[in-house]
Amino acid sequence: MISKELILKEVETLAPLPQEDVLEIGSGHGELTLELARRANHVIALELDRDLVQQGPRTSPNNVSWIQADALKFELKTVSAVISNVPYHISSPLVFKLLLWGGFGRALLVLQKEFAERLVALPGSPNYGRLSVTFQLLSKAQLLFDVPPWAFSPKPKVWSSAVMVYPLNGDARALAPDLKTFTAIIFSQKNKMARGVLLRSGLLMPREDQEEPLSKMRLDTRRIRQLSPEEVLTLLTYVKNRHRLPQADEETGS
Repeated sequence: MISKELILKEVETLAPLPQEDVLEIGSGHGELTLELARRANHVIALELDRDLVQQGPRTSPNNVSWIQADALKFELKTVSAVISNVPYHISSPLVFKLLLWGGFGRALLVLQKEFAERLVALPGSPNYGRLSVTFQLLSKAQLLFDVPPWAFSPKPKVWSSAVMVYPLNGDARALAPDLKTFTAIIFSQKNKMARGVLLRSGLLMPREDQEEPLSKMRLDTRRIRQLSPEEVLTLLTYVKNRHRLPQADEETGS
């Protein structure tokens, strides 16, 4: 990011306190890093480019630790906050790595606008899918402001959006691998009636939708894309308890 105005806006939005440690993912030339260092107790600047990491200590204060590493492979340690202008091509794996880790109080992530809108999409809306379900079961989030292409160098072809993310500690975290498998199956037919999808997939047996806790969902009159994240988790728990969930190892998707 090259826009001084937006760098300051990101720092103001994250609002690091003097006693807080902040993890910055993708520090680049350190413009955002230096602004964070003026407020936070300690900034961990994670950057993949070795040359940029070597240049960093020459211009940064003593409360910045520069680390050359791939964020998708790096073993994260607990911090107060995370901030990142996320490279578009690693948006999904990085977001879900952070959420499955959960070792932070809040994260300000600048993501491709379309991707950010899918994360927070409501049931029944065009952008709602398995990405939305998994994200909303693992976190609470708020879309904050849009970022224009000219705020970056090189300039992308699309707009970005800033999202504030708060991790949740609940049943979904322990069930995350199964949730990935389950949502991959049912959201491949997200426009079809939920009961039919579950029956055809072997995840539900005839008349089981009339049992508790499924009876209130009206699966015979609602499409998969209309089910809330909490209802998807209820269905997953029901299916898993009956040992009907197949194994799969695909990435979290749309």
